[in-house]
Amino acid sequence: MNIAPPTVRDSSPAADPRDLAWPGWIGGFAIGLSAVGLLGVCCGSLGLASGAVFASMSGFEMPPPPRIVVVTTVASFVPGVALVIYELLGGIATLRRKASGPRILLRYAVIAIVLSLLLAPLSYLAIKPGADWGADIMHAQLDAMEKNGGTVTQADRDNAEAAREITAFNYVSTYGMTVVGLVFPVVLLVFLRRPAVRAQWQGWEA
Repeated sequence: MNIAPPTVRDSSPAADPRDLAWPGWIGGFAIGLSAVGLLGVCCGSLGLASGAVFASMSGFEMPPPPRIVVVTTVASFVPGVALVIYELLGGIATLRRKASGPRILLRYAVIAIVLSLLLAPLSYLAIKPGADWGADIMHAQLDAMEKNGGTVTQADRDNAEAAREITAFNYVSTYGMTVVGLVFPVVLLVFLRRPAVRAQWQGWEA
């Protein structure tokens, strides 16, 4: 009995781009992660900008944020928004099997890694002032509670003051998402530069 050999998908540069699976998941991930990134960048910046308003609505006056926290937030927001939009464009073009898509994503990957390295020192410098600011906010809330006739114990004050102490959580919360966010750019740099893959997308329409 004759057994037909297994069908092997053609992965050569001349293969029909529509038969390739990787543009779908690379482009899809780029689009999805750009949406998540835009949400994260905007939420962080809007939270800082609107914090005083929400504090006032809650009945207490929020202490002003430290300058280094403001600088770090602004430095992350402006290039961050531009970067996620660039990633979105690259993802869409990759899904459409356009050669410009992988090129954009490769540039995005390099810029994302460089930007993360540039912002890392600012983020480090903001850890202690940020923790002190958080403690000051907690004390302001307790002050407002006392002013309104509420009961504030010494334990409440101690808990607020303990927020000034730097722990492993401060470093994990500061750099954890940064490390996770670098996984996709690194994957792009490695995968899209593989000779076989590069030959495929360079053969697509511009």
